[in-house]
Amino acid sequence: RRGEERRGEKERKMGDTNASVPDPNLKQYDDLREAVKADATDFDSWTKLITVTEQLDALDKLETVYDGFLAEYPLCYGYWKKYADANGRHGGDPTLIYERGVGAMPYSVDMWTHYIQHLLGT
Repeated sequence: RRGEERRGEKERKMGDTNASVPDPNLKQYDDLREAVKADATDFDSWTKLITVTEQLDALDKLETVYDGFLAEYPLCYGYWKKYADANGRHGGDPTLIYERGVGAMPYSVDMWTHYIQHLLGT
């Protein structure tokens, strides 16, 4: 009985320690968000922000970042595909992203190809 109490206390302490450790990606996310707010044309900061955001596993942040990036750079078809793929991995609907992508780039063969491949695989 006493051993169980000690084990439970040890697990609580370990759980508390893990819960209080801040996610370093969140700090980097905040810093990069500030960088793109200060200069929305900073392509390098945007791409770093996208990479960090994908590691956070937060669909709302992911959508905010990709929407902001693609509002600034709507002709980057590869990022429409990355957005659709990441959105699907995080529980969103990639079809909606592809539809927005082909709407933004109706003459992009690559965008249409990815969209159709997605539809055929769905």
